Amino acid sequence: MPNATTAKTIFEETRRFYEAGGKSANKRYDTVNASWWKRISGKAVQRNVGQLAAAAALPIQRGQTQGMGILQTGAYVLNAGVPVANCGELACLAAYLATAAGVHSTELALASVVTPNPGPAGRSADHVFALYGTPQRLTLLENSNGLPAAALTNISRGAPIFHDQVYALDAWANVWCSLEQYAAKVASKMQSWQGQGKRVFWVYGGGPNDYEWTPPGGQYSQVFAAASLQIIRC
Repeated sequence: MPNATTAKTIFEETRRFYEAGGKSANKRYDTVNASWWKRISGKAVQRNVGQLAAAAALPIQRGQTQGMGILQTGAYVLNAGVPVANCGELACLAAYLATAAGVHSTELALASVVTPNPGPAGRSADHVFALYGTPQRLTLLENSNGLPAAALTNISRGAPIFHDQVYALDAWANVWCSLEQYAAKVASKMQSWQGQGKRVFWVYGGGPNDYEWTPPGGQYSQVFAAASLQIIRC
């Protein structure tokens, strides 16, 4: 039975790996608008140096894991000592660490945050995180593919469908929680990052120029909240 203690342990192990490495290729600081502490401590510059290194290393890593499944990718990231990871790699790693801790694969999945029909001028969400929950609730989510992330709170109000039944494990956003709390916690985290001067690399479309470094608390967060969850079982 999924439980908060195991969810927290898996999340913390994934974060421990992440914090020991070169971080992500898609997060950096706007050094002009970074918070005073991030600038004076050198953390903003350190993060930006790591981001450049990660951006160079990540395509090589992804070439090695192309065609692998979720758990295979997570095992590769861990055992190869890969020092960089974006949200997808961290989600796979969390799933693999969960199986290593005795969680059955039927209790694990990835949630891809997508925008199915953004329209000609619309922008799409682009994110992945891990899920740990009962097979029944994961199947319910899978059968409801296309459900907006923000709707989880409304579904659970008065009927705790996901409360302590499915946990979100998002090492990239530094969030873990019962799934119905996820959209609100991520929105709060994005606002916090924006206040610190952090920026995320947003690939919002399929065109050659459909990307930008963006403050995460504005349109990025709004598109994220309105996006849908697509469930990928392990």
